[in-house]
Amino acid sequence: PMSGTYPYVDVWRLSHVAIKHIYAELQADGKRSREGIAMLGGYRRGDFTAAIDTVLLLRGRNVRRHAGLLDIDHATMNALTDALLQRGRMLVGQIHSHPPDCSTDLSFTDTHDGIAVPSFLSIVVPAYGARHSRALIDSWGVHVYDAGKGWLRFSDDEARRRVQIDRSVPCERVFVDATSTDARMSVST
Repeated sequence: PMSGTYPYVDVWRLSHVAIKHIYAELQADGKRSREGIAMLGGYRRGDFTAAIDTVLLLRGRNVRRHAGLLDIDHATMNALTDALLQRGRMLVGQIHSHPPDCSTDLSFTDTHDGIAVPSFLSIVVPAYGARHSRALIDSWGVHVYDAGKGWLRFSDDEARRRVQIDRSVPCERVFVDATSTDARMSVST
């Protein structure tokens, strides 16, 4: 099934190495009592899977992190999308943390100002990512955007089936310097 130019995704295969990069990022922001984020790049395959093999870590003044809010400007989003396209990849999701006193549901800001692209994955990690355990997916709020229904949260069973931590998927860590006022931002690995 297709939704415009975005193919349906049934399973997201997330590199196990990506988890280490993501949690290091979320925990570093959590130590400053603010939400953290990592953008997820990869490719969608013909068998309704998306392989997440690129973790984009955002740096600079155009990414604002606070206790209950993340704000990424449009130029930064354009730059990181361009960086992925240059690597033959696309933006397939994001993972961000919420404060300890918040749920792993998507907030009003997440659902109204977030990326509303069919089959876009949005994962919410509790407590600023402080609790890193083997049962990761069970602690996450896993959501996907559906063009007809909006944001849908997976049950724990569905999240475990559809988001798979996979040792066979490689991982590239990319730092996006979001300090420029235009879309020309430096990207390094």
